[in-house]
Amino acid sequence: MSAAVPYPTFNGVNPQSWLAQIERAFKANGVRDDAHDKRIGIAAYHMGSFQEWAGLHNPAITEWDNDNLGHEGFKQFFIAEFFNDDTKAEAMELASKRTQKSGENIDTYRAALEKIWQECDPADLPARQKLRIFLNGLTPAIRMSVKQTSPADLAAAVQTAKIHYRAIREEMQPSSSAEINEAMAGEIKQLKERLDSFERKPRTPFQPQRNRQPILNLQCFYCGRMGHRQAECRIKALHIKQG
Repeated sequence: MSAAVPYPTFNGVNPQSWLAQIERAFKANGVRDDAHDKRIGIAAYHMGSFQEWAGLHNPAITEWDNDNLGHEGFKQFFIAEFFNDDTKAEAMELASKRTQKSGENIDTYRAALEKIWQECDPADLPARQKLRIFLNGLTPAIRMSVKQTSPADLAAAVQTAKIHYRAIREEMQPSSSAEINEAMAGEIKQLKERLDSFERKPRTPFQPQRNRQPILNLQCFYCGRMGHRQAECRIKALHIKQG
């Protein structure tokens, strides 16, 4: 009978994550905690190209985890072999490059970072370092806004990022037909008023504005998005309204 939950295959670079995943699969598939031989056999079978290592050590390993007598189990042998300086360095490099992807919410982004951090050396990842990595990887639309709040820790940064993320998502939601019609009517009225005012003014020779920056090239200092000034920022107005 096949397992209800598939077991992960070890790829050589994620030892901590692989152990956590395979233990969750043990639990989901009803493999008991004291079924040491079965756990070791399943883990060895799913070590991919590293099955030879498992075969060399298998006769000496009788426990899945440390026992009361201090005998090391499969987990301890495995970590000692594969959780080394190379894998830690690769994980740190990956963590520094991981950014929030387009359409990725804050919880998913943080979970991806936590999975990478699991493979890093704890000594290289104090709380302030995790906070810095999280902030720098946020999407540009909310990164500066969250940094300006000077969050005290990672939990505070995550909470603030969620608020700003929701604000942007709400701003991007399509309006109803009534709201669109009302907005169009207001725009048309303003255009008519400007046209009437323009027609009443004496015409002067056209002078091209050489130094004026096109609105499309302007970047808002509040939300970081292009196409408007800080004074016209809808996100800032929403944040002020929300207190």
